[in-house]
Amino acid sequence: MNQTDRFWSLVRQNIIGRDAVIRTPFGERRATYADYTASGRGLRFIERYLDRLLEPYGNTHTEGGTGTTGAVHRLQQILGLHLPPAGSDMHRKLCERWFAG
Repeated sequence: MNQTDRFWSLVRQNIIGRDAVIRTPFGERRATYADYTASGRGLRFIERYLDRLLEPYGNTHTEGGTGTTGAVHRLQQILGLHLPPAGSDMHRKLCERWFAG
């Protein structure tokens, strides 16, 4: 088996739901996934990687005094600074642009 065959074998073995069975009026049937063009199927090795990647992830834009938003407001209080609403809106838009996904 060459390298390409081994790769595709690995991909096939890691397809999530590859052995899924659904109940139909005609009995149980293997599910056939026919929309690979639009979305494909999940692959276990990629999902495991994403799981490890997301473990330390935190939403830095939480409201209610926690996260980065709360820290910025607290720092403003300590330093006696006030960010006008226009500046606050611009700051929010910049954060969304650069740090959201």
